[in-house]
Amino acid sequence: GGAPRGGGGQPLSSLVAVLCSELEVVMIVARSEAHQAMFVDFGAISSVTAVMGTYLAFEKVQVCGFKALINLCKGSMPKALSHQCGAVTAVVNAMGEHKEMDEVQEIGCWCLGALVAAHPESKQQAGECGGVDAVCGALRAYSGHEGLQQVALWTLGSLAANAPENAGQVGKKGGIQLVVNAMRNFPESPQLQEMGCWALANLAASNHKCAEYIGKKEGPQAIIAAMKQFPKAPNVQYTGVVALSHLGSDAAIQKLLSFPVFALFQ
Repeated sequence: GGAPRGGGGQPLSSLVAVLCSELEVVMIVARSEAHQAMFVDFGAISSVTAVMGTYLAFEKVQVCGFKALINLCKGSMPKALSHQCGAVTAVVNAMGEHKEMDEVQEIGCWCLGALVAAHPESKQQAGECGGVDAVCGALRAYSGHEGLQQVALWTLGSLAANAPENAGQVGKKGGIQLVVNAMRNFPESPQLQEMGCWALANLAASNHKCAEYIGKKEGPQAIIAAMKQFPKAPNVQYTGVVALSHLGSDAAIQKLLSFPVFALFQ
């Protein structure tokens, strides 16, 4: 009998609490670029990923691990290391293990989006290990959770950017309808509308079948509604025009040509 114990004879609950505290320290200290580099040099990305795998059953470890990875994996070299360590797979596994925990789903989407943004190998890995399924599942299961919806839309956009196979998966998994639904459900949120336009823009740009499907699923109407709702929100206007341009709107293309060029898109 008695409480379950870790490898060193320590009660498991106590060990998990210590691990979570350590992961939170990594997350906080790694906000500094210099400290991030120190942690990365000492193998922190591999260590965090390994801890997440070993303690997969503990949702708090997963959430703390996500937050640590988000700050550890900024920049191309850390993202390459995270790819080698299987961090993307660890995140997707955690989301699959804790589907009933909204915090795991929300922070998991955030972490997955951060790992794959501007890193083609990680995008491919995410597509192969069920990342699109995980994000679409979170969108479907938590349709009333505004914060989660916003983050998940951004992650879908990151997964689809310059990744035709991932974009195709989003279309096949019903993800386009989920994006449009989120935009309809939260019309008062400029940040969510921006992320919805961003997701639709990247889906349309990456995969012509997605572009056709977006047109059939009232994607253009959702984009135009967002732009009308927030006429003075520059990011909504820009992402909306880019999305409409990728959907073949001549008027949107003309408007886009008049905008200053700035790097919103990965």
